[in-house]
Amino acid sequence: GDGAAQELRQKLDVALSELAETKPFEDFDSIEELERSVASLAAANAATTDVPQWTPTTVSKVLHRRRPQIVPLNDSYVRRFYGLKNTESRLLREALWKDLRENRGWMSELASTVRTTDGRNVTLLRLADILIWMDMRDASSN
Repeated sequence: GDGAAQELRQKLDVALSELAETKPFEDFDSIEELERSVASLAAANAATTDVPQWTPTTVSKVLHRRRPQIVPLNDSYVRRFYGLKNTESRLLREALWKDLRENRGWMSELASTVRTTDGRNVTLLRLADILIWMDMRDASSN
């Protein structure tokens, strides 16, 4: 077909391809450089507008699984942690990028002690998501 869902699928495929060899999220020297690198992610997010049940959250969960070094999870916990709305993906990336760069030392040390179930190293993006999720979960249970 040639509808909105097919366009989204094409944008997801482009993002997977373009982000395959991208350096880790926190290794970019500026937010502008990072944003240029993830233009295909931003395009996939924009393509969700006319596809029912697809949002930037859905895109992030699909793409993060395959490109964990560059695609941050954009879910309600992370957005609430940074005080952002669902439509503020660029602001989320910027806040997360700043935090990862500022905390890279201890986070890298901690990440080196954790592996995924299939034996891969946990990326700093994934570690950040876990830490944020645990903090926000604990905050909501108090």
